[in-house]
This record gives sequence, C-alpha cells and structure tokens, in this order.
Amino acid sequence: MADKSLDIHPSALAELKSSITWYLEQNEATADKFVEEPTGLSNR
Repeated sequence: MADKSLDIHPSALAELKSSITWYLEQNEATADKFVEEPTGLSNR
C-alpha cells in the first residue's frame, strides 16, 4: 500500500504546538494523551 501524504496548514501546526505546550504545563500525562490523538490519525 502506498504511503499517503498529509498536508497540515502552518496555522494548524502552530496551534497544535501551542496546545501541546499548554497541556505540558498543566499535566504531562494528559499532554501525552493529547499528542496521541492527532498522531494516531496519521496512522489510519
């Protein structure tokens, strides 16, 4: 099966990075779960 390319808008990527930073400041375990969500989408 061929790899599928995923284009992410730069603004969306910046918002994701900002959100990860915020979650890390709140609770590292929650941040890990938050990061797993979009990562898992790219593996479908």
